[in-house]
Amino acid sequence: MRFFPFTAIVGQEKAKLALICSAIDPTIGGVLLSGDKGTGKSTMVRAFSQVLPEIEVFDGCPFNCNPYNVAEMCEVCKERAQKGDLRVAKKAHEGNRPSA
Repeated sequence: MRFFPFTAIVGQEKAKLALICSAIDPTIGGVLLSGDKGTGKSTMVRAFSQVLPEIEVFDGCPFNCNPYNVAEMCEVCKERAQKGDLRVAKKAHEGNRPSA
């Protein structure tokens, strides 16, 4: 599946800025995009995911917890960290990487 490049998206400047800001500062807590059908919301998010790097997460965590910050861990990962189970995996943004 081929994706539209983020840099080719025209318009929607506030939405693009919000996505970029949330990637730079995760404490923002995310972005909610709303708009009429066909305005490119999904296309924009899929394109933006291609720009993001792989992240390190706890291996097997469904929430993709940050293994280096206790404040960003779910209860299960906190318990794992306390027990010394620090298995980390690199993870691309699932479903958004084009196949080779």
